[in-house]
Amino acid sequence: MKVVIVGVGTTAMIVADIIIESHNFNLAGFIGTSEEEKVLRSSNIYHDLPFLGDRGIINRLREGEISGFICAIGDGYIREKAFYECSEAGLTPVNAISSKAVINSDVSLGRGIVISPGVILSHGVKIGDNVILDPAVVMDVNAHVGSHCYMSSGVVLSGGCEVEKNVTMGAGAIIGSCLKVGKNQTVAAGTVVNESLEGLYRKESE
Repeated sequence: MKVVIVGVGTTAMIVADIIIESHNFNLAGFIGTSEEEKVLRSSNIYHDLPFLGDRGIINRLREGEISGFICAIGDGYIREKAFYECSEAGLTPVNAISSKAVINSDVSLGRGIVISPGVILSHGVKIGDNVILDPAVVMDVNAHVGSHCYMSSGVVLSGGCEVEKNVTMGAGAIIGSCLKVGKNQTVAAGTVVNESLEGLYRKESE
């Protein structure tokens, strides 16, 4: 399957490495924003992989026999929007899973997720769609992460905890056992969470 990466930042480079290493997909290149296109038009982003254009070309990708995608954008709201744009255009979300991750056999994985090197996923872990796990994230027994979340490097989710959708966690953050982090929360780098956090609501304009 020929696929594209939506995003051109450092996360996109990690995803490209995983895809190239796995040999599971044929990586066609990268898609960015209209502002990025002004700078990167006709450029190679990573090795010989080109910048293909901004998100305006998504509906035309299937004409070039591109049928899959994965979103590698740090901002959760933008990543969620891009995920649905690509899905509605008939593209299939694919997973980029590093061979250097440790994944228990009964882990439940969503679509369009990134699992970076050094990630550890224990028994009973569940991960929703369009989730990014940066290097060395640890999810203990029965920890759950909802769709469109971003777990930065070194995040630890203790056993039985639940992270709802659209949560961003900074590097080294730790969530205690059996706690709940509500939707749309942001947990700062290095934070140790010892009590559950209520979900937040986005404004209609967001």
